[in-house]
Amino acid sequence: MSACALVLLTSACTPGAPSTSTPAAGADSATEAAQPTGRNSTWAASAEAYVAAFDAAWAAGASNAAPFYAPRVSIDQGGLHGLNGESVDRSELAQMIRNDPPFGPRDPADALPVTPTDSVYLATTRMIHTVTLTVDNGNDRIPMAWAQRVGPSGVAEELFARSPDGPDESAAARDLLAGYVTAWGSGQPWATAALYAPRAALVDSLLGISTTGRTEIAALATQPAMRGGLPRASLLDLPPGGDPDYYAGAPAAYSNGAFGDASTNALVLLLDVLGDCPGQVGVQLWLDRARRIVREERFHRIDTLRRCLPAGQLPHGWWDSLQPPAGPTVHLAETVPVSDTAIAIWNTTGRPDGRLEGLLRWAVQRFTDAGLAATLPSSVTFLTDIADPWSAYGFETGSNAPDIGVPLPQLQPCAGSCTLAPAAKQAMLHELAHLWLTPGPYSGIPVWSPAWRTGRQFAVGHGLAWVDESGRWSKQAGELAAETLAWGLMDEPAAPDARMGITSCTELTADFELLTRTTPDQRACAQAAGSPAGSRQTLTLTTPDPRACADLASVAAQAPSATPGGAP
Repeated sequence: MSACALVLLTSACTPGAPSTSTPAAGADSATEAAQPTGRNSTWAASAEAYVAAFDAAWAAGASNAAPFYAPRVSIDQGGLHGLNGESVDRSELAQMIRNDPPFGPRDPADALPVTPTDSVYLATTRMIHTVTLTVDNGNDRIPMAWAQRVGPSGVAEELFARSPDGPDESAAARDLLAGYVTAWGSGQPWATAALYAPRAALVDSLLGISTTGRTEIAALATQPAMRGGLPRASLLDLPPGGDPDYYAGAPAAYSNGAFGDASTNALVLLLDVLGDCPGQVGVQLWLDRARRIVREERFHRIDTLRRCLPAGQLPHGWWDSLQPPAGPTVHLAETVPVSDTAIAIWNTTGRPDGRLEGLLRWAVQRFTDAGLAATLPSSVTFLTDIADPWSAYGFETGSNAPDIGVPLPQLQPCAGSCTLAPAAKQAMLHELAHLWLTPGPYSGIPVWSPAWRTGRQFAVGHGLAWVDESGRWSKQAGELAAETLAWGLMDEPAAPDARMGITSCTELTADFELLTRTTPDQRACAQAAGSPAGSRQTLTLTTPDPRACADLASVAAQAPSATPGGAP
């Protein structure tokens, strides 16, 4: 069954408060809204801190936001990119934002600059928070909502929705909203039952409510708010004065969405929050194609639940065990011109670094010297040398994404001239080789490309797939080809990553010539392990600011040291 999501923010109104509906006949107003009893100002403070860090990380760039996500994340970012219900890894998610930023021209900051517009709404394994996204150099502000499931390793499911573009796509959603608010707000079981599929489920994990079946759910409509009812609920505008409707648009190819068109497949709706307890409540609905609710989960705004429950009854949830990753660790340092192309340079200090800029220029020049026109990246991020920097900072391995990550050991201060060991040079060439080997649009090589035909011949010759996500890095032809190019373009004795299992200069030369139709640098063909002392060349670069320099003389000469624990 295909489903889409609807998020509602609702509340029970106090007697006499404005409302869009009428209370059920005979309802006891004294029991409809519980009175505030709790005064625990620190409950779920860690959830607030996590969300604040999450928003700050996205505003600082995709590499800083990637660690907040689980290794695999189910994502519906139709409001951003037209992606609906896809399961991706966090590297793909970060790369998506870098290469196709929403609603405006490409930003070298690769960021989602968001400002929260309301408190956080919690369930034991989920949360909802609303933001305003600033785009087009600050000229446009778009209200959006995040509905997320949070697991032990971070955000594992995400619905990212924005306001609709026009009135037509919201008509069906508004009809469903009106029926939901009227049925629950008036406490009418028969009207409530009509909203649900026969085997629907409703969960309010923070109030301990869980029920299955249309009839059982409808019975809750007659209950007071702290027992599952939503008496006198009404619409909320967020941000203040904004539109209460939020949508996640489906791909154009998806022509049978729950709301009857190709543009709206998931929906977030915000309702007015009034009353004392339970105060402001979020409701996320999963709908079948008949627009019936098949699952419902409720959320509670942190500050209202703090005052509505005694401290000893405040529940535990994902926020008790999950700590936010360290603050932004990769910063945009500068944008430099290379061969008339502006390339954004990111590093851990955020300061211009003549050594790293020089490494990029050297690598581009090595392609030029070999008669190969380098395909230039949009940005280069120099990554801290950790176990798997590509996953940690959100870079896809082996892709032709125009934003590349290059792992380097922890930078140490030095004065005057600084050196880069051969491993750093080889790592830079390897990443540029991926772009050169796979011309064409990001994530796809045109089948008529000569490079495609050559690459296929290379892969078949080695009995490998060009990209095999289920296989080891060393068993992918695309990685072997990039390592071969990096070896052949080195200006000193070099060896491919030992995991590739290829050490013969004859075989490497043949592969290099197949891929490039030219010969490798003769200096690369010396056996690295047996080369005479002093024959290896470090790249010496000067920088006007000694603080921006780094001494990488301790880097091991072998290429594997540039690719710790994983694939470049």
